Amino acid sequence: MKIEDARKIIQEEGLQGYNLCEERENRENEVVLKKENEKWIVYVTDKLSPLSRTF
Repeated sequence: MKIEDARKIIQEEGLQGYNLCEERENRENEVVLKKENEKWIVYVTDKLSPLSRTF
């Protein structure tokens, strides 16, 4: 999937509270999506630490 495809899905679904490939500190209770080496890294942050899974 391309970043543009992910952005389109997020907009169509009206999703909020996400970080799509932004270079900044993660916020609390946020879904983070980033692409590294042709793989998507997706995780959710909380108060303690991020949970992560690579697809």
